[in-house]
Amino acid sequence: MWYKQQLKRVRQARKLVKRQQDQLLILELEGVVAIQLHTLTSTLTLPISRDVASQLADVLREALSDRRTQLKAEAKQLTHDQRESQELRAADKALLKAAKKQLPR
Repeated sequence: MWYKQQLKRVRQARKLVKRQQDQLLILELEGVVAIQLHTLTSTLTLPISRDVASQLADVLREALSDRRTQLKAEAKQLTHDQRESQELRAADKALLKAAKKQLPR
């Protein structure tokens, strides 16, 4: 069950990153004019020029792409671990069943 929950979370994160990539593309096409940085207690808005905006979009696009790749690898590993766990449990059940058959009655 734990694997399914984790896999669900990873899939949701991958969808979120995909939406963020789509939003970034829309913002880039519209023309980014400022960025806003947030902390727990304050916000800072910085106006930026067009060339800086394109560089920023490139960096963000690369970061989002890297994040999607990481999440994909994590999902693959979770799926592999889940299969392996199921196979081990099935083997344990088979061993227990064989051991019960060998017990004297």
